Parts: sequence; structure tokens; C-alpha cells
Amino acid sequence: MALNKHKLHHVLVVLRRVKVWQLLIIFVMLTGLSIFLLRQNNLGMIDAREKVKAADVSDTNIKGALVALQSYVSGHMNTSLGEGIFLNNSYVRDYQAQLQAAANASNPNAAAYAQIERECRPLRAQGGYIPYTQCAHDKLAALGPGPDAFAAVQPPPVALYTYNFYSPLWSADLTGFVVLATFIVGLLIVLRVTGYVTLRILLRFRR
Repeated sequence: MALNKHKLHHVLVVLRRVKVWQLLIIFVMLTGLSIFLLRQNNLGMIDAREKVKAADVSDTNIKGALVALQSYVSGHMNTSLGEGIFLNNSYVRDYQAQLQAAANASNPNAAAYAQIERECRPLRAQGGYIPYTQCAHDKLAALGPGPDAFAAVQPPPVALYTYNFYSPLWSADLTGFVVLATFIVGLLIVLRVTGYVTLRILLRFRR
């Protein structure tokens, strides 16, 4: 019993050497650094996402921009895209290409394409693909049924132009290691406090 008490006392002395205030200072510093680095990761994702949007507008190297975005998001924490990114301009371009193909066909209503484009184009600038495609689709439907090339034109599926990549819960980069160190120091503080209190109680009962 005395030997056990001696061992408990020795452990208590060792724990006393680990100063909680020192661990708290380290924990606060690491927490601040973690928040900063997590924010930088998020800003990096926003920059990569904006490059995809710019490529979509200019119709240049869209695939390369998407690959770069995917690589960044999958390799860094705190880079979630939320609901993903939609290639609005690519969607409209492809829909316009379908309309143009219908207009170029042997179509008695081919002249209607230019009129539809003129009437619906302002909606694209104001509200994106949804108002534009809805306007064009409604006006095409107004041409009436029959063996018309426009009758078969449908807006492409939105899902084909929507991309989403998923961020890991932990990543092996600077941010990930700092967050891990923050967690470890926080755990040490909890163990130091609970261990010290537990040993004090045990020693009191062994008197």
C-alpha cells in the first residue's frame, strides 16, 4: 500500500512539472494559427473556383481549371464547394448551339431562331441560364407541334454542367499538421488537469 502511495506521489510530482499555463499559451497560439491556415485554404479554393468561372466565360481551358480546382479541394481541409459550381456560360452556349443547328436545318421556321435569340438574349445577362432557357423554350413551344426541327430542341440536363468536389476532414499539409498539434495540446491539457485532480483524490483516500 505504501509503495503504491509512493508511486502515486511520484506521478503527481511529475505532473506538477507540466505547467497548465504554458500548455494554454501554446494551445491559444496553435488555435489562432489553425484558424488562419484554414482560412487561407478556403481562400485558395475561392481563387481556384473563380478561375473556373473565368474559363467558363471565355470558353478557354475549362477542363484544366476544373482539374486544378478538384486537385486543390481534394488535397486541403476546409475547401468545401457547398452545392458545387455550375458552368452557366457553357450551358447557354451548348443550348444556343442546338438552336443554331435547328435553324440551319431544312426548317420552315428557321427565321424564328434569330427572333427568339434577340428577344431572350437580355435575360441571359440579367439572370443567367434559367430565365434565358425558359424564354427560348417557351417561344419554341409557341411555334406549335409538327415535324419542326425546333420541336425536338430541349435544354441540356443541368447536372451535366454541375461539378462538386469534396474536401477531406484532415489533410497532410501544413494546415492539417497544425490542427493536429492543436488537438494534441488540447488533449494534454485535459489529461493534465483530470490526472492531477484524480491523483490528489487517490492520495487523500490512501492517507
